[in-house]
Amino acid sequence: MAEIRNQGATTTMLGFKRLIALAGAISCFVTGFAAFAAEPGHPTDWQLGFQTAVTPVMDDIEWFHSYLVFLITAIAGFVLVLLLIVMIRFNARSNPTPSGSCAATVSAASGIARLT
Repeated sequence: MAEIRNQGATTTMLGFKRLIALAGAISCFVTGFAAFAAEPGHPTDWQLGFQTAVTPVMDDIEWFHSYLVFLITAIAGFVLVLLLIVMIRFNARSNPTPSGSCAATVSAASGIARLT
């Protein structure tokens, strides 16, 4: 009896998956047609990037923009690698008994002693 109930759920889920696939295909077709129908030099809805360049200055601006995107991506990747290294080196498993001293407490105490 449980198998009969389960078959109905499988059929419903299969129909739902087909409906999602159809909606995705229609949305891809509509956005692709909008990009194809766009005139050069005019902005379009959901446009990514700049309009087509008309002047040499705009060509330079596009080059600078692309350069900055790669530079910022490299910096963000470097920071991600540093964060991963810190997470791996200083987690509780690799350092089960952390030291009780801290450089900040020593410098804070010396700063307080100078003020008094």
